Amino acid sequence: MGSTKSFILRKLSSTVVTTTVFSFLWVMYFIIVDGYQSEYNLGNQLMEGFFFYSIMVGTIILFYGNLVSIIVEKLLEKRFPQHKSLYVLILGVFGLVNGLIIFPPFAYLGMLAAMLYGIIDRWIFKRITKNKIFCIFSDIQQKGVR
Repeated sequence: MGSTKSFILRKLSSTVVTTTVFSFLWVMYFIIVDGYQSEYNLGNQLMEGFFFYSIMVGTIILFYGNLVSIIVEKLLEKRFPQHKSLYVLILGVFGLVNGLIIFPPFAYLGMLAAMLYGIIDRWIFKRITKNKIFCIFSDIQQKGVR
C-alpha cells in the first residue's frame, strides 16, 4: 500500500478532487434549474453556491467517505486480494446507502460521488505504485513523498 504519508495524501487528494467536481456540478445544476437570482451577480452566485456545497459535500466525503474507503480497502486487501476491482462498486453501494439515510432524493448522487472517489483513489494508487508523481499537492511531492 505504500507509506503512511502517501496513503494520507492519496485519500486527501481523492477527497479534494471529488468535492470540487461534485460541488461545481451541483451548483451549476441548481443555478440552471432554479434560475438566476439576478443577471448581474452570476459569478457571486456561483462562488457562494460552490463554497456552500463544498463544505457540505466535503465534510461528508472527508469523514464518512474516507472511513468507508479505508475499511473497504483494508478488507479487500486482507480477505479478498484477488477482487480489488470491486473497490469502486462497493464504495458506490455505501454512497447509495448514505444518500438513502440522509436525503433519499440525492442517493444516486451519493453513489456517483463515491464511485468517482473510488476511481480517483485507484488511479492515484496506480500512479504511486509505478513511482509516478501526481500533482495535486505538488509541494509535498517535491519534498520526496511518494
